[in-house]
Amino acid sequence: FPGFHLLTSSKRVYPFANYFSHITGYVNQPSKKDMHLSFVNKMPSLNIGKTGIEKFLNESLIGIAGKREIEVNAVGREIREISNQPSQKGKAVNLTIDYRVQQFIHKELSNYKAGSIVVIEVNSGEIIAMASNPDYDPNLISTKPNNDYWNLILNNSLSPLINRSIQGLY
Repeated sequence: FPGFHLLTSSKRVYPFANYFSHITGYVNQPSKKDMHLSFVNKMPSLNIGKTGIEKFLNESLIGIAGKREIEVNAVGREIREISNQPSQKGKAVNLTIDYRVQQFIHKELSNYKAGSIVVIEVNSGEIIAMASNPDYDPNLISTKPNNDYWNLILNNSLSPLINRSIQGLY
């Protein structure tokens, strides 16, 4: 149809929700303090990693933006495509987390008001599982609008966004 354009967009989905929330982290719109990052300058509307692996490996995960130049007439109708450079997918990331162990410690930790559990393979130093309680659902943070969920998280006196495994004081 003339004047009708389909635009694709991406949405991060966290299939294991709360089980990995503190490990994976979440994505959201860049804040003013994120504007110095080179990849944000090129794509200011891009969701970026705010915590966890999403933040630590953000530049590798986002890939490279594509670019399309078109010529339009006076009423905005597309005449021709001048150039088209497809985007490049970000890199895949493999973690050493064992889902079954993660699920088990998450369930055990849910019996307590707050705390953390970390399971480490002593010979290699690999993290097998890591959970922090209370946790959050990164899907609800990444889905807009989410004011009710954000308020619930921010007003929780136990601070669910804190990863007690690496940010707690013991």
